[in-house]
Amino acid sequence: MNKVKKYFPLPLIVKHIDGEMWELMEPFEYITKKNEVIKVPIGFLSDFASIPRFFYRMIGPPTGRYGPSAIVHDYLYHTKKYTRRKSDAIFLEAMGVLGVPWWKRRTMWLAVRAAGWLPWNKRKPFLPASMRHLLASIILILLLTSCAHYNPDTKTLWGYGKYKDKDVEIESHGLLKDIVNIQGIKTN
Repeated sequence: MNKVKKYFPLPLIVKHIDGEMWELMEPFEYITKKNEVIKVPIGFLSDFASIPRFFYRMIGPPTGRYGPSAIVHDYLYHTKKYTRRKSDAIFLEAMGVLGVPWWKRRTMWLAVRAAGWLPWNKRKPFLPASMRHLLASIILILLLTSCAHYNPDTKTLWGYGKYKDKDVEIESHGLLKDIVNIQGIKTN
């Protein structure tokens, strides 16, 4: 049995309801690495990952590879089965199971840690949707640049390059270079 099937034993079957919302058409499960079973029921509504459009090119659309973990995370926020911290940790863990790259899952986890208190507390938005997306974009940019690496050789933060670490080769552009450097992957 492959790694993903071990933790996500059921297929994810959803129906697109409107511009943002999806409805779960079949039961869905995630089994944590501590063997806790999270069962998401038929009919549960989710927007997958709440990613501002501005970041689609870097992170991806709401239904990316991290989609199943986003549905589990939405469900945990809805039910409050665990604390917010544990729910966010499960989101991070599930993205790892799905093979989401380290920099992307860490960025998404930081975003929910920074701004997840609003949906957790079910507060009415204090800004219209377009302003919330702009604010989320600014927060994400600040989070990304705060962990970026300054290259003293080129005196740049937004460099380009190709990286190798044992059998892994990554060609990256822009901020990804700096995030990859944070992981300890050495430049050629």
